[in-house]
Amino acid sequence: MGKFFERYEKGYYQEVYEELLQLQDHIVNPEIQEDALLVAHEIMRRVRYNLEVLIIPKLKKMGYRFGAGSWDHADDLSIKELALVQKEEPIFRKPTARNSIYISKLEQLVGSLPLSIKCWYLDVGDVSLIGAFHSPIPGANYKSGYGLDPLHTQPLKDVFEELRDFADEDDTDSIMLPISPDGDLKYGYSGGGDYEIAVPCKNFDAELCGEEHHLTFINYLRLCFQWGGFPGLEKEMKITQEELDFLTRDLLDF
Repeated sequence: MGKFFERYEKGYYQEVYEELLQLQDHIVNPEIQEDALLVAHEIMRRVRYNLEVLIIPKLKKMGYRFGAGSWDHADDLSIKELALVQKEEPIFRKPTARNSIYISKLEQLVGSLPLSIKCWYLDVGDVSLIGAFHSPIPGANYKSGYGLDPLHTQPLKDVFEELRDFADEDDTDSIMLPISPDGDLKYGYSGGGDYEIAVPCKNFDAELCGEEHHLTFINYLRLCFQWGGFPGLEKEMKITQEELDFLTRDLLDF
């Protein structure tokens, strides 16, 4: 126990993570919090590298059709129309200085956020891998990506505005923080709802409710990267093993 960041840097990723998780809300103790925060920032630095430097460029090289299925008939959009849509729903949006402001406002509204979620929005931003892999079949369904359950997170601004609008209607002790639509909703089909985290929560990490594996947020990210950003491939391999190996090669552990 103790010196979490120092040990994390030495490669004890899982051990340090589990110890911090077991501390639950004790991580807010002054002698622990700063060290725990350093670990959370480093985890998300590695996550961002995996996305920004490795997975997204590799998907572009593979001809992955970003956005296909998240809006109707993306292939029929003009270049200008597609650019406008992608501006509203970018593949990857880096965090800005306003993210810290929104986090502060969000915590005033719903209470404490887990360090994992706070650092995701401070260090990573938001991402949407919704789309479809290239199909050799002419006229393949534009929703052929359905089932991939790609990594996607709600923009922080949208999360704050959604909870602000419904704050007066929620009289429970716990509020569900929307992180992502589920695998069905990502492609416009009726599903079970959002992947969510119960707040307030002062822990290092928290369970991602609604996601079938019942994982914490960080362990969900690990699952996503195990499948190149697409945990739905665990059920149905829509790409070759060689393509999956290409996507997951050189990813940083965290």
